[in-house]
Amino acid sequence: MVRRSIAPAPYKPPIAIIPGKTLKRIINSRGISQRKLAQRMGRPNQEISYLINGKRTITLETAERLEYVLGIKASFWLNIEKDYQETKARLEEESRLSEQAQKIKNFPYAEMVNFGLVEATRKPLERVKNLLSFFQVANFDALESHIQSIIGENLFSKSDGHKLSQYKLAVWLRMGEIEAEDLELLRFNAQRLRHKLPDIRALTLGEPEYFIPELKKIGSECGVAFLFIRGLKGFPVWGLTRWVGNNPYIQVNIRYKTNNHLWFAIFHEIGHVLLHKRGDFFINIENRKDDNNPEDEADIFARDMLIPVDAYGQLTEGVYICEEEASVC
Repeated sequence: MVRRSIAPAPYKPPIAIIPGKTLKRIINSRGISQRKLAQRMGRPNQEISYLINGKRTITLETAERLEYVLGIKASFWLNIEKDYQETKARLEEESRLSEQAQKIKNFPYAEMVNFGLVEATRKPLERVKNLLSFFQVANFDALESHIQSIIGENLFSKSDGHKLSQYKLAVWLRMGEIEAEDLELLRFNAQRLRHKLPDIRALTLGEPEYFIPELKKIGSECGVAFLFIRGLKGFPVWGLTRWVGNNPYIQVNIRYKTNNHLWFAIFHEIGHVLLHKRGDFFINIENRKDDNNPEDEADIFARDMLIPVDAYGQLTEGVYICEEEASVC
């Protein structure tokens, strides 16, 4: 059996060594005082002291003067300054990320790995980096602020009974943003969307592999992003509508959905786009109990689009319900 050699990981110093310490060690070994070095370099004594104590960086000019005085190449001094700054920045970043690591438990990391959203790792710092890269934010506080700016401040206080996690919602929203990157949307046109409603209604007779690309095509022409995103485990959201720039994003959950549930969610969200104020955020949560006129109006819109009142009357015409037996006669 042939064993493949694995290249060792690049060495990462655990501490950042001030270049001035190297300089001090060299001049001490040569019996040169800081005052004498300052004289030879044509610099004030205090500046050499600052250099040795890390309060000054080694610039190109300083490196060249050190080369003249000590005979050590300017590139050496510039390299140790560069290594110091990079190590210092890395350690500061790792310290900052360590403070963020306590929040990674709020995210469904293992499920995100299964979805191919982040790389698998057991290291907390790497998980933090992967999550921040996925969300394209510098820290989790910025992420929470971003989510609140989208959904408003009162959603989670009203939906505690639905067990809606703001972190799972953040993941789901980001999944929709990633899918939307591949769409080419025209400017939103409400009149065109209304005109296309019969065509969208006709798609309900097809299978997902047919109606999903067709609906996305219609959406692109109308300036609407239709996003079909699988929900996370324990995620009680059927769909949501939000505005990104001048375009509405309609995002529906395709986890455990039958076609009738899916189409009702789609038309429900279309109702928000056509009936309600541009720029608002609407979320349709399973088994919602709060009084919400926009959600009720969107429900009525979806109901009437899928089964118009006249058609419903024809379907039920001639059916008589026996009051006593509570059965169809």
